[in-house]
Amino acid sequence: MARHDDSGGVSALVRHTAGMAELAISAGHPDRKHNEYLPYPDRDFNDPVDDRFQKAEKFTVGHIFDRTGRTFVPNVPVIAISIVAERTYAGFTEFLNPYLYCITTRHGPFEWTIYKRYRNFNDLHKALVQFVEAETKQSISDLEKLQDEDNENPCFPTRNDRLAFINNNIVQERCQILLEYLNKILRHPKFRNHPAMCEFFGVSCVSFVYGLSVSIKEAYLLKRSHDDYRGHSFFLRLPFLCDACKFHHGRKWFVVKDSYITYIRPDTYEIRFPMLVDRGFEIASGFRQTGTQHGIKITNLQRTLVLKCRNNRDCDEWTQHLLNLKEQANSFVSATASRFNSFAPVRQKQLAYWFINGETYMKAVAKALLTAKEEVFITDWWLSPEIMMIRPTDDQSFRLDNLLGKIADNGVRVYVLVFKEMSFAMGLNSLHTKRALIGKSKKGFIKVIRHPDHYPSGGVFLWSHHEKTVIIDQKVAFVGGIDLCFGRWDDDFMRLTDLGEDNIKKLKMPIEIQAERQASGGQELGEQVPMTTPQMAARAGARAAKRSDQMRAAGAIAPSRSAADSKQIDQNLAGESGLHVKIAAKKWIESKFSDKGEEDSEEEEKPEEPQSYAGSPIVVDTKHRYFVGKDYSNPYEKDFVELEKYAEDCIDRTIVPRMPWHDEALVVFGKVARDVARHFIQRWNIHKCEKFLYEDSYPFLLPKTYDDPDDLRVKNWAEFLEARPFEVDAQCVRSAGPWSIGTKIIENSIQNAYIQMIDAAKHYIYIENQFFITIADDSTVKNHLADALYRRVLRAHTSNENFRIYIVLPLLPGFDNVNAVQAVLYFIMRSITKGDGSLFRRLEKRGQIQLKIDVF
Repeated sequence: MARHDDSGGVSALVRHTAGMAELAISAGHPDRKHNEYLPYPDRDFNDPVDDRFQKAEKFTVGHIFDRTGRTFVPNVPVIAISIVAERTYAGFTEFLNPYLYCITTRHGPFEWTIYKRYRNFNDLHKALVQFVEAETKQSISDLEKLQDEDNENPCFPTRNDRLAFINNNIVQERCQILLEYLNKILRHPKFRNHPAMCEFFGVSCVSFVYGLSVSIKEAYLLKRSHDDYRGHSFFLRLPFLCDACKFHHGRKWFVVKDSYITYIRPDTYEIRFPMLVDRGFEIASGFRQTGTQHGIKITNLQRTLVLKCRNNRDCDEWTQHLLNLKEQANSFVSATASRFNSFAPVRQKQLAYWFINGETYMKAVAKALLTAKEEVFITDWWLSPEIMMIRPTDDQSFRLDNLLGKIADNGVRVYVLVFKEMSFAMGLNSLHTKRALIGKSKKGFIKVIRHPDHYPSGGVFLWSHHEKTVIIDQKVAFVGGIDLCFGRWDDDFMRLTDLGEDNIKKLKMPIEIQAERQASGGQELGEQVPMTTPQMAARAGARAAKRSDQMRAAGAIAPSRSAADSKQIDQNLAGESGLHVKIAAKKWIESKFSDKGEEDSEEEEKPEEPQSYAGSPIVVDTKHRYFVGKDYSNPYEKDFVELEKYAEDCIDRTIVPRMPWHDEALVVFGKVARDVARHFIQRWNIHKCEKFLYEDSYPFLLPKTYDDPDDLRVKNWAEFLEARPFEVDAQCVRSAGPWSIGTKIIENSIQNAYIQMIDAAKHYIYIENQFFITIADDSTVKNHLADALYRRVLRAHTSNENFRIYIVLPLLPGFDNVNAVQAVLYFIMRSITKGDGSLFRRLEKRGQIQLKIDVF
């Protein structure tokens, strides 16, 4: 029995050796029977170029949102440069496919390396064979009969490389055959853009995009359903249920870039929620950590994502790539890399330029918008679509909505985030803003999200989005305190009147007007004399005096009193302020549950189709008029109403003077502008999840790379700036939290920066703000600026320094409602002079301390 077994074993070994010898002989000869030709689906090797989405040898960002599935840039050669084989000796897989092929590929300026085994080549070939048969409606065998003898079609070796005795020469010949095969199939555009080809080379529609980084890793993985992020609910989130019962895993194409990971739906080519590297970015793997076999758990401050790999090797490889991502983007992770616990690090030698008042700022924004090539991001507390950005002019193309419509029609995608007001309390009419802007884009390139929603339970009532930014192509960022809305444009003249053509008339002195009236017998003159500024001031002054008396009667403005009287007034104000809040809350709840609630509930969740939105025609003369319609404003006289009738005055400009507006803003370039854009992208993506998760027309946005000097450089600054920008070290700081940006923690880097600046002040501190509310040890006001000011003054007093604090405020808060003015003044006065928590009272308790505070 043993003899029989031995002889059988020897015979089997001889047959196996003979088979391997035959394969070894035929391995280097493509004309033998173990090779298969792949016919081209057609003879059209031309790949049409779409100039809208191509810039030199790269795609533009617009290509991502076009969702054609095209991966390689047209008319840019894709070349497999070399293939090197290496034999491996571990595991059963290596026994079946013992050689690991290292393939180096070049596409335009990109060059990358992939590692494949024979089975990967074979899978690619089978997919292309099926594609050709479907395209030609013939089998490969029938197509091969039609080929000429000098066939130029790709030739694929169909026998496996599972040989123990193949020498190096044969392996090199096999590598050459595979190299020629790849280069031939890469010639044809239909092969080049086939999904199997993209999977083989590890590329996608975001791989060769101008402004985006080189991909660290791309491949198919399984994504677990029901991930955790703000605005997304869980289903059956019970720990005792197994993974298979709670979740399903969908196949998605994952992409690791330089500072984030995202994934693409293979059927629609839609980019899904990008996970940006931040302070909370963590990687975990293993069943214990993920609840999934071969799983990887990715967490940041906005979301938790669980991936499932095919095997342990893939899991280890992806885990390492993600750890490399975290290390590469360390400036967004490390607390030591950033001051003030900000989400962004300090950027050295950045260009910046600043603006005083709205005239120069809005002119620069308007001109910069016309230079946009790909994207524009805008955030505002209030945005007026009809505001004139450059004035005085009758050219309606400089109206904000027309500007945005023009660049959108030229292919620039515009994304706008505006604060969604509580309509019963504020007349911002953000719904009108959204409709007007969306209607200006025929291509649907203007997208607007209003946030937050207001609900009786769990809604956001005490906070608002107050940032004002305009970001162009993620490399120019306007940031500051000027909303693009009515009432904000002003210049150094601070005009109190605006009467159109009458602006250039010579005003008569009151004595001249009186003489003319006496000469006419006390009757009005036949020709109406233009009202002079003193007359307007007199009439307006009477109203102001009346309103001032009302405020005094309400206790908002009080003359000097004793400490006891002041304390009593503080108590009265506290009670009245609380009463007004209760009344306002009651009115709001009643309005939400009445039949006349906000015109927003269903309409907001469904984006409007682009439509023509002209609004009411402007019939007034604007040749010499600076402030048209609602833009002529005086918030002390009347707040904004009926904003859709933007061309109609809301106050009588012949009687009421306008109220000037003073504010500052700046523009930054380069990496710090990228940081501002990164903040916007975080906000946009999380708000899309909350409001338009299943609306494909509202895309997720991707941050651009920080490592492309050519893209970061802004050479055309002279097109919108009046002088050369200066070089600064800059850092982006913000106030952000769960309600505003969907993070798990609150970031108060603005406050931290304020406190550090106060502590570092050497001679004086100058504060200019719309409000000044900071009270020590207060249950309602919780910022720590008062403590920082208090400490700095005490230090100056102890060191006998000549130190000053200057605080410049408006005389009154800009409200037409006495109760609102009273409420704000109550907190301002409690911050400065009234109450034990005020800055003055605290310093008085420490003795005679020199402190100068100017309040205007």
